[in-house]
Amino acid sequence: MKKGFTLVELLAIITIMGLIALIALPTVVTMIKNSRKDLCEIEVKNIISSAKNWAGNNMYLLPEENESITVSIEILKEKGYLSRDLKNPLNDKLIDDKLKVTIYNNKGNLEYSFEDICTNKK
Repeated sequence: MKKGFTLVELLAIITIMGLIALIALPTVVTMIKNSRKDLCEIEVKNIISSAKNWAGNNMYLLPEENESITVSIEILKEKGYLSRDLKNPLNDKLIDDKLKVTIYNNKGNLEYSFEDICTNKK
């Protein structure tokens, strides 16, 4: 007596595995997209945090009330506030060094903003 699976049993297993993969694939793809978007938002927060550190060390350059200044990623890199290889997690391309963090003095409260790199524009 031979032991093993029949062709029908193997086809049934392959079909069931295919259905499971068909059901699970969209969920996995969605999870990957969401995690990349979350990682991108964390990268933006890190850039803004670096600009805050720069501002703390360069108080004399900060804007007067109701005025703003910009600090480029290039300057933050040169001064050691950011690493050299910032990548956008959505497309794995390097984040342009010419992008800038805007620091606005709103009645004595500094507000930081950065271009939204976490959308799939362009």
